[in-house]
Amino acid sequence: MLALFYQIFTFANVTFMLKGLAMSVAIAVLATVISMFFGTILALIRTYANGPFQWASALVAVYTEFFRCTPNLLWILWIYFTIKGNKIAVSVFAISLFTSAVMAEIFRGGLNSIPKGQFEAAQSQGFSFLQTLWYIVLPQTYKKVIPALLSQVITIIKDTSFLKMVDVAEFMRNCAIVMGSIYDVRGMIMLLAFEAICYFVICFTLCCQRISENHCDRLRRADSWINISSPLRGNSEAWAVPLPMLSLRSLALNTMTGISWMRLQSS
Repeated sequence: MLALFYQIFTFANVTFMLKGLAMSVAIAVLATVISMFFGTILALIRTYANGPFQWASALVAVYTEFFRCTPNLLWILWIYFTIKGNKIAVSVFAISLFTSAVMAEIFRGGLNSIPKGQFEAAQSQGFSFLQTLWYIVLPQTYKKVIPALLSQVITIIKDTSFLKMVDVAEFMRNCAIVMGSIYDVRGMIMLLAFEAICYFVICFTLCCQRISENHCDRLRRADSWINISSPLRGNSEAWAVPLPMLSLRSLALNTMTGISWMRLQSS
């Protein structure tokens, strides 16, 4: 068994397979960045386009639903056989075309979770619509969708294995070439286990990063919260609010809180 292991996992074979793994990660990163950019734009159009631009919202809805309800592998094969060019560029385009629709729905859910009163309060302070999106709405949206976004990134990493079907030199394809020289079932099982471990390490690392971020976020909130007199319950009671950061976004949020309190006091 040990001799079989050394026969399979030679320096040349391991280097060849890890080059494929690096290619898979690079394609996943490029597809993620592109999909996040276009997914954000599509989500903004579908959420806020109205009036004479209602047709744009309907068009985005058709695009997102059509691609979300069809397999990713189908579009990889279709684009590969219809668009000629660099295999890596075509692969990134194919994955991004599908994933942008999924990202759009993720970001749309985050946008819908933002209270509409924040737009009204921001406009009362002189913020334009674009400034409200940039400084107030989008930062909160990205923070809210991190769990779903991270899950989709993990899915993109695993979906790069589909590129084996179009002969892109990614991880699964390179491992399949190495497996072609193995005639022992035990060796095939060891190689498949190696593939599974590599994917697991990458994806689980992303999961652990999210868990660590959540823990640090809770610690920061515990350290930064202060007690102030509650304007809604009288000066005798106190409530906890986070110590604000000195930024335009936090200034706008604090201003909106003050406006809401003043309205309640006047009523």
